[in-house]
Amino acid sequence: MRSFYKKLLRFSLNSEALMGAYREIHYFNKDQNSAYDHRIFSFVRWSDNEQVIIVSNFDTENQYDLDLIIPEEIIKIWNLEDGEYSIVDQLDETSEKIMKVKNKTGRIKIQLKPLESNIFKLEKNE
Repeated sequence: MRSFYKKLLRFSLNSEALMGAYREIHYFNKDQNSAYDHRIFSFVRWSDNEQVIIVSNFDTENQYDLDLIIPEEIIKIWNLEDGEYSIVDQLDETSEKIMKVKNKTGRIKIQLKPLESNIFKLEKNE
């Protein structure tokens, strides 16, 4: 558990995005996604050089398997085209997922264990 907090602190101290712009995507997902409910919270933060997607499960017992949806507004701000983008969990660098952007909307298949959080950093192909 101690290494988890070290990773969180290290990322927090070095992340440009955490000091950048903010949009919650919680209510959008709640409206668009039947598997997403009030026990989950999600938001995005970004700077010119870094984009992160943060999602947390506040339920103490239930796991969630769902598609987290990134709204068109965010995809446009981040200048993403339709395609696939790698995202890496900054709390567990071995956990890499794919965000699929189609019709200007992003989707990420995630599994959230009880009380689990993810900080996904977008890996842009330059």
